[in-house]
Amino acid sequence: MVFYDFQICGLLFRVEAARALTVPDNFRPFALNENAAAEPDLRLQILFGAPPANAVAAERFYWQEGEYIVRQEPGEAGEPIRLYIPESFADTFCRQGNWLLYLAPERLLQSFDRLILHASAVLYQGKAYLFSAPSGGGKSTHAALWQTHYGAKVLNGDKVVIHVTDGGCTAYGSPVAGSSGIYENEGAPVAAVFMLNKAAHNRLAPLTKRSALLALYSEAIKCAADPAFNTRLLDLLQMLLSAVPVLSLECLPEKGAVDCILSNLREG
Repeated sequence: MVFYDFQICGLLFRVEAARALTVPDNFRPFALNENAAAEPDLRLQILFGAPPANAVAAERFYWQEGEYIVRQEPGEAGEPIRLYIPESFADTFCRQGNWLLYLAPERLLQSFDRLILHASAVLYQGKAYLFSAPSGGGKSTHAALWQTHYGAKVLNGDKVVIHVTDGGCTAYGSPVAGSSGIYENEGAPVAAVFMLNKAAHNRLAPLTKRSALLALYSEAIKCAADPAFNTRLLDLLQMLLSAVPVLSLECLPEKGAVDCILSNLREG
């Protein structure tokens, strides 16, 4: 086996493969220079050929007629997730396979009290500011305004991983970044979450707890086939609401939208 270790969202993730792999671009910022001595939090084992006859497939991904990539969930604690790659796909997968396509990362992360929110995030003065909206809602544009006018660093442009605890929340960059192409290996305490709405003015508005929960849930990554996952997701979102402010930001795509937030925070 060949081993690859990554530090992602405060977790040690190990990939074990029967052949040497090219590390996908989105994983490279998180790669450790040498294998960690500690036991990994998450393990992915990549094998080639058909799975054993008694293997229970969690999911099958079509490759070509009669052949599938198969993901097998751990049978017991400490076992890895196993990914079986057909031999006809092996060489291509080793050169350019994107492991995230087959991992269901939202499910892996939830067991460590982490959720994925459809949002952009910037690091500013040691804290993370998150901007959530449906696709096309201005998340990346707003993050770029912070970067251009105030030197903030964009942590993630599309999907932010949030570690939720009773004492607060931490936002992380990760290999899960949607189409943004921004994969920063950093994290910071969440200062606030802003639900963006395009408008002809810049204005912050409070949200009721119910409205904030519904808005967050609509933009969180869910699992349609797993009610237990979605129930736990709601629990984590309610913890997030208790730990950090969630506000509505009606805004224009201009510097004034950033100033609106900063002036409000100074006054608060």
